[in-house]
Amino acid sequence: MKLKIDNANLRLANRKDKPTIKRVLIESFKNDPCIKWLIEQSRYKHKLDVIMDYTIDETLENGCIYVTNDNLAVAMWKNEAKERFTWNFIKRNLLFLFKMGVPCVIRNLKSKADSSRQFPKRQKYWYLYTIGVLPEAQGKGLASKLMNPVIEVCKSLKTPLFLETANTQNVEIYRKKGFVVTETLVHKATTIFYMKHSLS
Repeated sequence: MKLKIDNANLRLANRKDKPTIKRVLIESFKNDPCIKWLIEQSRYKHKLDVIMDYTIDETLENGCIYVTNDNLAVAMWKNEAKERFTWNFIKRNLLFLFKMGVPCVIRNLKSKADSSRQFPKRQKYWYLYTIGVLPEAQGKGLASKLMNPVIEVCKSLKTPLFLETANTQNVEIYRKKGFVVTETLVHKATTIFYMKHSLS
């Protein structure tokens, strides 16, 4: 199931958009505490590239990625559907294991399990997997352009909407959009806030 958003400011990404998506996400997350924690155990030189390649390919395969028309911001959404066990799935996961190492894979699997625990069982939902805005474009409302249409669709369909953040400033921004904190987890110096939209 794809997220059907009719908005002139956004486009649904495809594989040709991957370089744009990757550039936005790497610039947005190079200092993110959660990403740093997820990949800190890897000795691979280009580990930020690897985790972004993985998440982009995973979402293109089993989710939706929206990009603003000016290519300055990206939002990746996933739902309750499970990815099929295909050759692409096997290859992507083996490559991640080979480059990042077992400790990093275990940490990422645990993080996914923590996220999944927030989601309802046997019910449709959408999950904001990642949202990024290029540093020079931040503060111009691009994140809202990416999020607001999805929030409105989910509210109209009464479909639960989830996200998480390790940025304390973002918690207040998401609260203003109707999200509430449902759980917090602390990993070393990193606190992750799990949030759900009230749908009201």
